[in-house]
Amino acid sequence: MPWISRTDLSLCTIPIIKSGEKNVTIEYSGANRPLWIIKDSTKQLTEYKATKCSIGGLTPDTQIFENHKIELEKNDVFFLFSDGFADQFGGENSKKLMTKNFKDLLISINHKTLKDQKNHLAEFFETWKGSNEQIDDILVIGVKV
Repeated sequence: MPWISRTDLSLCTIPIIKSGEKNVTIEYSGANRPLWIIKDSTKQLTEYKATKCSIGGLTPDTQIFENHKIELEKNDVFFLFSDGFADQFGGENSKKLMTKNFKDLLISINHKTLKDQKNHLAEFFETWKGSNEQIDDILVIGVKV
């Protein structure tokens, strides 16, 4: 049997925000990859679940991926990411970081600028990974409204 490529994906459309606008509506759709939003007003993380199906491979061309329209307010932050960060082995017992711990980490650094969050995540990852080999690609995109 030939090798069949499958891809997990988060896709988001972001409108051009005009000066003075307080709210913006984004559209998100995912193939096995969710969208996380940390609302500035509550500092809580909300997850928008992806369709539980990859793109490509044995997925039929007729597969429908759920579309979410999400209203965001100024200073809300949303995250698109691969599974590589949470799946990395590390720490004292060389275990996976896990999704819950990744969520908690993002919430704990939400008060920082996006640049400082990026630096914190990079430093945290290297410390967590330690001498373990990096097992997957890593992509974390944070966008602040």
